[in-house]
Amino acid sequence: MSAETILLLDDDTAFSDAVRKVLEKEGYAVIDAACLSRARELFEADPRRFDLVLCDLSLPGETGLSLLPIVQAARPNLPVVVITAFGDWNSYAWALSAGVFEFLAKPVERDVLLKTVRAAIASRSGLAGRAGEGRGSAAR
Repeated sequence: MSAETILLLDDDTAFSDAVRKVLEKEGYAVIDAACLSRARELFEADPRRFDLVLCDLSLPGETGLSLLPIVQAARPNLPVVVITAFGDWNSYAWALSAGVFEFLAKPVERDVLLKTVRAAIASRSGLAGRAGEGRGSAAR
C-alpha cells in the first residue's frame, strides 16, 4: 500500500520544510509548491494523486483559498486544511463555510498538525470526525 500524498502550498520555505519533515517521518508523501500557480499545475496534472491539501491562507499577491474551487471541482471530497499566521475571522468563516476541513494557526504544534492530517484523510471514508472539538477548534 502506498503512502498518502499531501499537496502542501506555502510560500514560507522554512515552514514548508519543517512540515514536510514531520509528515514524511510519519510516512506521508509530501509534494510542495511555493505559489498558487505551481500548486494548481501539480493538482490539475493528476488530481487523484492527492489525499489531502494543506495550504497557506496568505501568499504574496494571492490567497491559498483560490485553490479551493479547483480542488472541489475535481475532487469534491478531498479535504483541504488551511494553515495561516495572518488569518482573520472573515476568511476563517468563509473557508469553513466553503468546505475547508480545518483552519489552523501558525505556528502549529506537531501533534495538532498530525491529528488534523489523520482526521482529514480519514474523513474521506467517513472513518473519523474533525481533529478538534469542532470546526476550527485548533485555530483558537
